[in-house]
Amino acid sequence: MNVGELGEFGLIDLVIVVAREMAVGLALALEHGPEVVLLDLMLPKRDGFSVLRALREDRLAAAVLILSARGEEWDRVQGFEYGADDYVVKPFSMKERSEEHTS
Repeated sequence: MNVGELGEFGLIDLVIVVAREMAVGLALALEHGPEVVLLDLMLPKRDGFSVLRALREDRLAAAVLILSARGEEWDRVQGFEYGADDYVVKPFSMKERSEEHTS
């Protein structure tokens, strides 16, 4: 997604931090307390569910959006049970997601 596409959906004034390693991402989230965390479940060194549990155990108040190719019912239910605020299966349509949240 490029910055132009972000503007279409009213998302402006964003600071985006990307971590390519789980330990770095977890530390950054806990240190900076972001408003939103986008979390993939298939991480190289650690399962995304364990990251979500760690975030919630440390009382991170951020909304956590799981964005994953794992779309089985068990995965989605597990995500919500561990504290995810939303679960989006990739690939997805930005227009469809936008309509879901404006209806």
